[in-house]
Amino acid sequence: MKIAARILCGLVALMFLYNGLLYMFAPHMQLDATMIQPIGDGIFGMSNIRANIGAPMVTFGILYAISAILMEVTTLRVTALFLVLAIVARIAGIISAGVDPENFSIRILVVLSVFLAVAIFGSRVFANEGEVAES
Repeated sequence: MKIAARILCGLVALMFLYNGLLYMFAPHMQLDATMIQPIGDGIFGMSNIRANIGAPMVTFGILYAISAILMEVTTLRVTALFLVLAIVARIAGIISAGVDPENFSIRILVVLSVFLAVAIFGSRVFANEGEVAES
């Protein structure tokens, strides 16, 4: 179980890091897929996209990587909190605006739920591993 949790956390870390780095260094590649567009000349908007989307994604990718490498429970709990809030925000968006015609909102909601399940699974496995090691 420990190896499976480490692998799953590592895979989620890579996904977060990949997307976050794209938002930070090549946001134009992500904007069409996410349907986000900066207003006006776009310089400040692109800076906000890099900082407000890319940086948190990279941060959570690093936290997942730390969890996978060190079997650290606390970092997984932080990522789980972020994912719970992201899921709440997605649900609030679906309730207030409805589901988009391409069902991207639902797809992202499923992906976030899978990432949350990995965080919960990993934190339980790593917490149990710590208890066994201390005995």
